[in-house]
Formats: sequence, C-alpha cells, structure tokens
Amino acid sequence: MDNRVIIPITMKKTRKIFLAIGILLLVLMISVFGVDKLVADILSVGLGFFLLMFIYFLNHVFLTYGWRVLIMYPLGLKGFFKLLIARIAGDSTTVINAAAGAAGDPIKALYIKDTVPLNTGLASVFLDRIVHSIGNLLIILTGVVLAAFLLGIPFWAVIAAAVVIIGGIFYGISYISKKKNFLIHVVNSLPQFVQKKFITRKRRSSLKKIDKEFSHIFSSKNNLNHFYISIIMHYLPVMLSGAFEVYFIMKFISVSNLSFINALFIYLFGLVVSIILPFIPLNLVISEGSYAAACSYFGYGPSVGVSIGFIRRARALSWSFIGIGFLLYAGLLKKETTPEEKKKKRK
Repeated sequence: MDNRVIIPITMKKTRKIFLAIGILLLVLMISVFGVDKLVADILSVGLGFFLLMFIYFLNHVFLTYGWRVLIMYPLGLKGFFKLLIARIAGDSTTVINAAAGAAGDPIKALYIKDTVPLNTGLASVFLDRIVHSIGNLLIILTGVVLAAFLLGIPFWAVIAAAVVIIGGIFYGISYISKKKNFLIHVVNSLPQFVQKKFITRKRRSSLKKIDKEFSHIFSSKNNLNHFYISIIMHYLPVMLSGAFEVYFIMKFISVSNLSFINALFIYLFGLVVSIILPFIPLNLVISEGSYAAACSYFGYGPSVGVSIGFIRRARALSWSFIGIGFLLYAGLLKKETTPEEKKKKRK
C-alpha cells in the first residue's frame, strides 16, 4: 500500500481512539462523582450562565482589538464589528481548545475579504496566531509565579522559567522582525517532499505577497508598538476572563471559602495541563480532571472541578453555535448574490 495513504488513515484512527478514550474516561469520572451532583451544580448556575457568556463576549472584543491593531488598513466602527463577527465565527471551529487552535484562522481572513484585502487578512491572522502563542506563554509564566506563592515552588525555578520564557519571546520577536521573507523562509525549511507536494508556484507567489504584508508590522517602531499592544490584549483579558468565569461558577454553585486568587490558579492550572496534553480531542477529561485536581488541593473537592469543566464546556459550545450561525449566514449571503452584483464587484 502507498505510504501516502497510510499516514492520514493512521492519524484519523488515532484521533478516533483518543476521542473514544476521552469519552470513556469522562463517563467514568461522572459515574464516580455522581450525576445528581453535576446536574444540581449546572442548574444552580441558572441565569448566571448569561453572565459567563457576557464575560467571553468581552474577551472576544479585546481579542478583536488585538487583531485590529495588526491590520495596517483603514477600518471604521463597521469594519471592527465585521472583525468581531469574523473572530467569533473563526473561533467556533476550535470549541474548547486551550491553545485556541489555528483551524479557524483562514476562515477569519475569508470572512473579512470584502472589508480587508485577502493577503492583508491572511498576514494579520498569521501574526495574530503568533501573538496568541506569546500570550499563552505569558499566562503560563503567571501560573508559575502564582504557584511559587501557593505551592511553595523554589524561587530559583520561577526565575529560570521567567528567563526562558521572556528571553524566548524577545528572541523570537527579534528574529521575526529582522528576517525578510519570513514565511518563505519557513516554507524553505520544510522537507523537500512536503514542498513538492503542497508548495506550488502559485502558492509560493501568494506567500511572497503575504510576506510583504507580514513584514510591514515590523517596518517601524510605531508599527511594532501595535504588536506589543496586541500581546497585552492576548494576555490580560484572556487570563482575567478565564479566572472570572471560574470564580463566578464557583460562586453560583455555593463553594465556601472562595477567593479570586484560588480561582485564578484553578484556571491557570487547567490551561497549562490542556496545553501540555493536547492530544485528546476537545480536551475531554483533561479540562475536568485538571480542575478537579486543583480544586482538591484547595479543599473544594474534585466534584467542584468536574462541574467547572462541564459548565465552561457548555459556555464554549454556546459561543461555538453562535459562531457557526454567523458562518452559515455568511454562506447564505454569498448564495443570494446575483450575477450582476458579482460583475460590479469585479469592476
């Protein structure tokens, strides 16, 4: 059999196996801690669920602004609103992915192509993905610092982590900003058989055009400041929205001795574990298990962590359905476009 056929089939089967394992472990976890307790906690949230949805709406707004400052193209309030919808729609494909997977990035660029040129849009979502990764590293560093106070991690370990993470971030930014044709450089570093199969002349030409847009953000100090602003938007709002969500969930289910610092650590611990163990689809069990472990440490009980995981998953699925609705609506709009309108757009 052709090896080119074996690889994708194997990967597909592996994903199904991990998904099945995740579902089985999730069912086992629910049976251990009790369905009644989980249902009671979910019902106790009640109308507070809309507050959780609003918290992540604000998170979308801040992330959209972080994306907006990377686009060197005039956009008014209407354009920003289009970016906001594009982000929600694109992120709907990731559901509850701790690293905010890049699957929906091309969708974002396509969604705004009537407002922002496609090459500019693709370059901006690629930069936005880099910024989001940097934001995750800073969130992890915050978790390490917080763990030093709550768990008694040695101070030297915190310093070492800070040096590695912050040093790596600044080195990466410096390397990208100084490297001309960065995307082409990345493509050229791929194995030859990958380049021959996927990188056609047309695609290489398109990458060169995107590279010009990509490098524009690093062309001046003022533009580079936009990059740093974007990092802040992908760091503080993301971390605080996650912490506040966990805090309010615990408040809704009447957890005693609740503190925001503990809620922050529970969120950070879950995020770090999900990033380290990304191989189970939808982070099944990973999220619930990590929250359960953190809640047990603070004396809240593992069942509280399981409830947090399920309620956060329900919120994520709700926003995912909203995003998919935006995608379907955009598709319907495209179908309704008449041939005369298409000719006018081409002109």
